[in-house]
Amino acid sequence: MDQFQTPPIINGRYALQGSPRSGGTAHVFPAIDLQGGDKVAIKIFRTGAVDDEIIREVFSREVSALQDLKHDSIVELRDHGIDCLSGKPFVVLQWMDSDVSELLKDHRPEGWDSFYESIGRPLLGAIAYAHSRQTIHRDVKPKHILLDAARTIKLAAFGISKLKRIIVPGVTLNEFASRPFSPPESDTGEHTYAGDVFAFAVVALYCLAETPITTYDDVQQALRECDLPDEVLPILKKALSDEPSQRQPTAAVLLAELESVAELREAGYAKKEPIYLKLHAAGFRKAKAIFQTADIGEAELLIREDLDSGCGITRQQETVQRSGSARFRVIGSSCAYVAALDSTSETHLLIIDVWRGQPSVLEKMREEAYTPRLYSFVFGYPPHVLSAKERLLALQVELDRHASDLAVKRLERAEDELFRTWANTLKAKADLERVREEPARYISVFDTEGDRMAFELASPPENDVIGQSRQIRQHGVTCVTGDVESLEGRQPIWSLFAGLTRQTALLQLRTERRRLRALLRKCLSYHVLSQRTRRHQVAEKREDIDGLYTRS
Repeated sequence: MDQFQTPPIINGRYALQGSPRSGGTAHVFPAIDLQGGDKVAIKIFRTGAVDDEIIREVFSREVSALQDLKHDSIVELRDHGIDCLSGKPFVVLQWMDSDVSELLKDHRPEGWDSFYESIGRPLLGAIAYAHSRQTIHRDVKPKHILLDAARTIKLAAFGISKLKRIIVPGVTLNEFASRPFSPPESDTGEHTYAGDVFAFAVVALYCLAETPITTYDDVQQALRECDLPDEVLPILKKALSDEPSQRQPTAAVLLAELESVAELREAGYAKKEPIYLKLHAAGFRKAKAIFQTADIGEAELLIREDLDSGCGITRQQETVQRSGSARFRVIGSSCAYVAALDSTSETHLLIIDVWRGQPSVLEKMREEAYTPRLYSFVFGYPPHVLSAKERLLALQVELDRHASDLAVKRLERAEDELFRTWANTLKAKADLERVREEPARYISVFDTEGDRMAFELASPPENDVIGQSRQIRQHGVTCVTGDVESLEGRQPIWSLFAGLTRQTALLQLRTERRRLRALLRKCLSYHVLSQRTRRHQVAEKREDIDGLYTRS
């Protein structure tokens, strides 16, 4: 159906204006809401050109998704229904002036930071929110990323989305996905969220690349040629993996990774506040030997260069005994330093000790230390004493917060290790249960030569049982124990108790014989010969049945 077959007013409320934007399943018209006068976009689904069942499915999915997704970066659903004159399904959306593909014709981002701030962050936030609501978009591409007059990003076109919480067998819309923005693999349902992760990464390259992207080869070429930050490149490379399981599992994970990079880059661009240092006489003596210089100014310069190339700081538990001042450990790229708060001025950290460490050891120390991204260490005297004191207090607050977070992470790691140990124990128990011999049912029992008894089995044993220890248990109590001595001929008859002394066997048999025979007559239908594990607590929980179990 084309635009001339569309009524000028939809459902008696929405007056169409101008020419539509046409897609595979619908026309999108600018329109005026006659009830309120607002300009809206009305999406009228085509019938006749595409199978009507597919049209109904696309309409249903778009309405279901947009009714559930209320987010600043997702286009707003205003109304939906079936037009009373044409019988065509429609949805009414907030009006958006253009899309990213149109924007890029005149305003291509200058680099990654510009793209991420204006397009990437809001787009990824919208996809992550949809994933949190168990909705997969499956068709993220520049034409579906809309912009209003203020260039606010809104994700649209949820017509082929998949709602994982209400998936039912029906029409498959995989073929409507747009390559190369959709991933190359088929959607099997195992890594569905990772498809949107792939699409975001392609959109990012599409916005940054100087050459067109129309194939999967173009995507890989753009990944190699785009001037991406070193921290971003491996993240996008992972998102574009041909193997879905190697990508970030959801948009939220990808968003967290890119936000971490953005935070680091923003901190790098921000002007760092100075933390003032002094080289104490004791520290200078150590520094002279390590840096091989007698000039205190040169020693201070070398210390600052060491800290600028890589730095972490932690609070030490002990304090300087005489003054009670707090102590800190500052870890540089080649040396570690002990610094104490100058209790006199409260504006400086005094370096009182220096030692050179192994690079691998220092790196491990820095990994658990607080990284002062907002501060830089300098020697000298602060022009504003009050500001210097406040910065030192703020640094100590950050150190305490970092220590608290680190303690929580250590506790979580310990709990994870405990859980893994518990899981391994359960697995070992399950494995042991699997290898237990099944109980063997028997038909009759009789004694032969004093300390021996024979059991006629209901069926031949599947495995070699000669030499096994067995027991008869009733109501959780062991009645008789012994070893399997032989299997006579083809008859399934076992001789037991060869492992017991004659006196012990006879005493046990005399004690139990009457009770055992009475029980055998009464409960013959469920008598079994069964192996017993070494774990008595497991055996004690078995159902109360008569039988022969292995003896541990």
